[in-house]
Amino acid sequence: MSWQSLISSVASSLLVLLVLVALLWLLSCFSKPSERSRKLIHMFMGLTCLGLPWLFDSPTPVIILSIIVSILLSALKLSQQSKLYPVLFSVGRRSIGEVCFPLGVSLTFVLSNGVLTHYIAPVAILALADSLSALIGMRFGSKFYKVVNGSKTLEGSLAFFLTAAAAAFVTLSLLTSESFTHMVMVALIAAIAATAFEGMSWGGLDNLFVPVGTLLVLAQIDGQSDLQLSHTLAVFSGVFLLILALKRLSTLEGGAALAVVGYMYVCYMLGGLAWLLLPVVLYASYRRLMPKRFAKIVSTHSIFGVLSVASVGIFWLLASHKSDAYIYPYATALATHGAIIASAHIHLNAFDDCANWDKLKLYAIGCSVLKSWSLIFIPLMFMTGFSADHVVKLFLAPIWIFVATAIFVTTTKVGPDFRNSSSRWIKQGVCAALGSALALVGTM
Repeated sequence: MSWQSLISSVASSLLVLLVLVALLWLLSCFSKPSERSRKLIHMFMGLTCLGLPWLFDSPTPVIILSIIVSILLSALKLSQQSKLYPVLFSVGRRSIGEVCFPLGVSLTFVLSNGVLTHYIAPVAILALADSLSALIGMRFGSKFYKVVNGSKTLEGSLAFFLTAAAAAFVTLSLLTSESFTHMVMVALIAAIAATAFEGMSWGGLDNLFVPVGTLLVLAQIDGQSDLQLSHTLAVFSGVFLLILALKRLSTLEGGAALAVVGYMYVCYMLGGLAWLLLPVVLYASYRRLMPKRFAKIVSTHSIFGVLSVASVGIFWLLASHKSDAYIYPYATALATHGAIIASAHIHLNAFDDCANWDKLKLYAIGCSVLKSWSLIFIPLMFMTGFSADHVVKLFLAPIWIFVATAIFVTTTKVGPDFRNSSSRWIKQGVCAALGSALALVGTM
């Protein structure tokens, strides 16, 4: 890029920024600081960003603008002296939304690669659905579900879904010439995905997850026929309803359950039906794997447990690149998670003082491994076929699962905060990654 182009990009970005700040200042003069006023300003800023594709024909000025806005908003938040502070920020609330908002918009602009619907629809959903859902949730919300640092309302999430569907449909109606049925299906898919991404978010991360996640879904379904879209819509809606219906069989908070929905969408979009069904089996059965004394615990696990399971799975999904090349280590990672869940608490039982405790521990780990292995690998064999190679992998899998699970159990000390400890989930993810790596190397 030439110096002239860079200077032009900076100048145009600063001009847009000055207009934005001036309008925010005027709004602060005519509205009292409250969560409602902050959401209205959030809506205004999002709607203003809808004009960026017509102002800039390259991503450079948008990136520069997002950096400047992030620095300015962060400085305002840290100083707490500006007249804009009480209008833009909620006192006492921990959030990085002031950084995630410009980052989410600029990333969406870059990743959309000039496709207007891929930019306009996600940003319109961020601007309208996110703001209206918060306002409706504050006014009418009565049924709450937990997220990492607070709670959200079912009424607000429903409002988010309806607004997101309307925003996506209007965008498609104005910018494409597709059939009515086609636009409805795309709008519903985008709305379901965006609702899951918003529901799982906390601390302002929805400003990043919603636009970027929605864009990636739109990019994946771009060019699908009506028949293909109907299949995708059926899977998206079916997974959404299934995960929520099975929530009572899990120990997850509401936001964590929605994170499972988001992960299932990634599994389906990147891998296909087989990659989707295996984590569904784990989700539906993992509470049965828990020792009886813990099986009746109410929802206690946060989104970090989901991230522990999803991180390794997404790695193998990306490595496979829409093939079944690495579905075996992927299944091994899921089975390892199941075995760890089944055996993580075994040393809390009455055998602590038993002379044969080490043998009993190995026996308990072995039983946990076999239960988890059968839940994951038997369905996998029916999906991939009983070839000689698959049968060999089937019977070798318990070895890799046992090694990874034994390492976790023998190196982990259970304490009062064990269930939601970040170190526990990190270690569990590392052990699952080890099990899947052993599975890959052991069958080469």
